[in-house]
Amino acid sequence: CSVWGRVNVVKAKFARCCAPLHPPCTWPTFRNLGRSYMRHLVKQNEMLGGILLSIHNLHYLLDLMRRAREAVLADSYEEFYGEWMASPGRKTTEFRHRSFRLFCATLVRWR
Repeated sequence: CSVWGRVNVVKAKFARCCAPLHPPCTWPTFRNLGRSYMRHLVKQNEMLGGILLSIHNLHYLLDLMRRAREAVLADSYEEFYGEWMASPGRKTTEFRHRSFRLFCATLVRWR
């Protein structure tokens, strides 16, 4: 997961790329790991590759939900929702659209 959409680390373009997998990521480990190293781990079927990518994806989704909660509490959810729906980091399928709206609506009830 990333703000730019799905990143396929096994692509050849990442073989010599030392840039972080997802630069905006605030998780300290991913600030120090390059895309080429993540590609190596995944291509060699190293368990660490799957673990690190899973942790990164969970971190991304938890951060997304944190921002959604903050938007609900600040009464700016519609603006947040519009920005997220226009971003390339999400899919355009109707199912995901409905699921995200339903999940965020539950945040309002928990408030």
